[in-house]
Amino acid sequence: MSFRSPPTAGYFCLMDTISGDEAVQRMRLCSKGKDVHLGLLYHTYDSTVNATGGLRKVERARLRPALPKETFSVNGDHYLPYADLDTGENKMAWKKLIRKVALPPDFKSIQVDWVNSE
Repeated sequence: MSFRSPPTAGYFCLMDTISGDEAVQRMRLCSKGKDVHLGLLYHTYDSTVNATGGLRKVERARLRPALPKETFSVNGDHYLPYADLDTGENKMAWKKLIRKVALPPDFKSIQVDWVNSE
């Protein structure tokens, strides 16, 4: 899996783009398969201090079941719980801050468009 930027800033990088809703749906389907993983690139965000920790790249992840809505101070639908298969840690990402996904079988980097999501 490779999350690469364009070789130079002057060139337009052709990249597949999918809506945010489609990205989440396809990630959920991938996570149902046995021994299947996916990749994520997203901005971290800490709502308690209203700050970001920058971009986080997860090479091998698997989505976890959603947590009960009572667990969160905001709507739980804004979160995407996942397991990082490299570290074994359970983590969460804000859905709208996911920028790219890499899905099997080719793990090609796919841009996630939340603005034009249906």
